Amino acid sequence: MGLGLKTIRYRFDSTARIVQTETQKVDFGGRRIVRDQKQAPILQAALAGFDIHFDNGDHPVARLEIMLANVGIVPDTRDTEAEATVRFLIRDASGNIDDPFSGVVEVLFIAEVA
Repeated sequence: MGLGLKTIRYRFDSTARIVQTETQKVDFGGRRIVRDQKQAPILQAALAGFDIHFDNGDHPVARLEIMLANVGIVPDTRDTEAEATVRFLIRDASGNIDDPFSGVVEVLFIAEVA
């Protein structure tokens, strides 16, 4: 057994009026993600970095949200692939998500693999 580390880049195109979400998969090179005694995968994901900006000029930032969710093993992959969803938002003080924004989020997947 060993430690598997993989970094994935999530790219968010210019969008307004919605919170963006994207799910991506990572393959640990055919190595199986180990499960603990309760059959839970020994797997975590962490925010490694981000670059987020408004696409129509400078705005004072009222809210910035970058969240990881649904970290787990991809079904029907023999426990060799993991996935996570990133929730992505930047908004100014107008109270609306009316300004286009885009960016990149990097996620580090960490798993015990065999």
